[in-house]
Amino acid sequence: MDQERKEHILKSYSLGRKRYIFVHGVFNWGLSTALIYRAFILVATHGWSLGEVARGIFTWETLKAIGLFGWVGLLFGHFMWKWIEKQANAIQSEAASGIKKEARGLKGKNKKKQ
Repeated sequence: MDQERKEHILKSYSLGRKRYIFVHGVFNWGLSTALIYRAFILVATHGWSLGEVARGIFTWETLKAIGLFGWVGLLFGHFMWKWIEKQANAIQSEAASGIKKEARGLKGKNKKKQ
């Protein structure tokens, strides 16, 4: 894993569980997926009529889709958080073991100088 990816994982982990799940699961995934879904359904139903699609976006059906995809986004965010948490712990333990190895290497160099 490259350094940029590790930093991104640690940054996501630093948000905390609740905020990560809400922002990345419910808001980013759930809301955007609901709107894309509704737009796709409206285009499939009414064709490329922009007026019909615009009128169809502001309906109870869209609110239902936002609610449904919001709940699915909650689950998605939860499972992604578990993955992020696992990756962040692996990165942190890797960094800690690297520090220990460096410390052992410095001790060996100091003994040789004496």
